[in-house]
Amino acid sequence: MSTYWHIPSLAEALSRQGHEVNIIQAFHHASEFNLGGITGCTIAANKPAYSGNGNMIELSDFQGSVAALARLDPDVVHFFGLTVRRPLQHVVRWARKRRKAVTASFHGGLPRRNRLASWQQQRAFRGVSALMFSAEVYAKTWQSSGVVDKRTAITIVPEVSSPFSGMPKAEARRKLGLVEGPIFAWSGRLHPVKDPLTALAGFRLICDKCPHAQLLMAYCSAPLMPEIEKFLHENQMVKERVTLLGELPHEQIEILFSAADFFVQTSLREYGGNSLVEAMSCGAVPLVTDIPSFRALTEDIEPARLFACGDAEGMATAFDILRNQDLDDLSNEVQAGFQRSLAYPVLAAKYEKIFESAIAAANHVASA
Repeated sequence: MSTYWHIPSLAEALSRQGHEVNIIQAFHHASEFNLGGITGCTIAANKPAYSGNGNMIELSDFQGSVAALARLDPDVVHFFGLTVRRPLQHVVRWARKRRKAVTASFHGGLPRRNRLASWQQQRAFRGVSALMFSAEVYAKTWQSSGVVDKRTAITIVPEVSSPFSGMPKAEARRKLGLVEGPIFAWSGRLHPVKDPLTALAGFRLICDKCPHAQLLMAYCSAPLMPEIEKFLHENQMVKERVTLLGELPHEQIEILFSAADFFVQTSLREYGGNSLVEAMSCGAVPLVTDIPSFRALTEDIEPARLFACGDAEGMATAFDILRNQDLDDLSNEVQAGFQRSLAYPVLAAKYEKIFESAIAAANHVASA
């Protein structure tokens, strides 16, 4: 379950607020588990036919999930993801019979356009009291599709928080063998949708004014590696300042972000922003593209700087605005902003209010 750290972390935060929380998770095999006082079970799932990287699985044992719900008998069921129609439909059907509340959160994807598929999605959402989205633009997309009932409550809530608390910058840099700076960190696939070539082009402009800058890039897959290597071969000064780390264990990402002064991400689209949130929890100042999810996540992070997608000069300008400021002060400000608006206790408090409203609505329907 270490791969799915967000759900247990959120469950623990809700538990600390006095709630009994259980997890039902699609997994490769059925089992029971206990994490930090949170109990739950995994339901056997199948690997769907798809092309791409990762360990994507989909729930297939619908009766197993319903049996788990019946055994746990929760007041509210929260479902992660809006596009996985059939499991949601089974959850809603069970909840209706038991007069329980159901909420769900956006995890990427779009409403179906096909008439039949759209109708099936619409049926799956009947009985869902509240939906949570990472940015308003995604909420509007689903609302305007007609799939979501107009009476369904919509809330903008960060998709994820961070399990990291960070460590002193000097300690993190010693662990990584870093001396000079400023240090820029990247975490994300070297994939066209992440646009790492813009990050490198922006870093090249930064190096013109800041020759001691270093960029460390962690990534789990690298379909653009030939283009990356070509860029670095043609820009030897940049090559000397860029370290390609490859895939790192999750705990080492915390060290990387703690060592960094700045976090760079040039994504053309993101539905959430795991790496961005984790970087901010460690105090790395965001230099990221101006896309809806990043805009929402950095709204209360004053030092954060956003620039247009594909704009290498914009990235360099964003850094230039900050480079003469005290980097430790900026880092502390980012961490403080994260704690105020994005930490798990804050996220859990937002979920708690949504759940309470959903339960009240379900009780009202039951008594009507």
